[in-house]
Amino acid sequence: MSSQSDESVSVAPTSLPTTPDAIELRHLRAFVTVAEELNFGRAAARLYVSQPASSRQIRALERLIGCDLLRRTTHQVELTLAGEALLDRARRIIEGVDEAVVATRAVGGELLAHITRYWELLGAADAELHAMRTAYEDLHAQFPAPPEISIRPITAGGVSSLLLTPARPDAGTVLYLHGGGYIAGSAFGYRALAGALTVAANTTTLVLDYRLAPEHPYPAAVEDALRGYRWLLETGTDPGRITLTGDSVHR
Repeated sequence: MSSQSDESVSVAPTSLPTTPDAIELRHLRAFVTVAEELNFGRAAARLYVSQPASSRQIRALERLIGCDLLRRTTHQVELTLAGEALLDRARRIIEGVDEAVVATRAVGGELLAHITRYWELLGAADAELHAMRTAYEDLHAQFPAPPEISIRPITAGGVSSLLLTPARPDAGTVLYLHGGGYIAGSAFGYRALAGALTVAANTTTLVLDYRLAPEHPYPAAVEDALRGYRWLLETGTDPGRITLTGDSVHR
């Protein structure tokens, strides 16, 4: 007795054509508006476009889909069966897009409010920082520099600085980093304090006017200090006779 094996036959499913990529939202919106009004003139007024423009958009949609959506006569407009099949689905698409836009605008408005608030806070912080710097300079301005030293503005390695020199300095140089926590202070404001150090040590003192944060964040000030140190080396200063000192920023 012979047996025959059943052969399974697989049938590939018939694939339907995909939606044309060229369909635009304005095509669907024009179709829905005309379908609701059943009048091209009123639909065009709702869409703020000309009547021929809305008609062209619907014609383009019909060509892309491949069937008529509206039946046009001289006096009236009617939906075809294909148009009725598309109308509710097109409405849902448009409503979904509109809701998405509203939600996006809400989020965007919230983010904009946060950004605006942050800018306000930054503005207040800038004002407070400016006031603090001014008060800091006013405090140091009450103390005069020692009269027995000379003070000369120079550029040390690209960094604005002051060079304080006693009448007959000993060998050695002080590289002075002024105080202020890297956010305040200046070489000019520290003339009195650095000058007193210059007199006490009887050495030349280089006071760097390093860049301040937050306008110039780390490592800007450190880079300026390094430039000043290298400038001393380039001008012949013995590295073994350089003393790095300062207050608040010196570690």
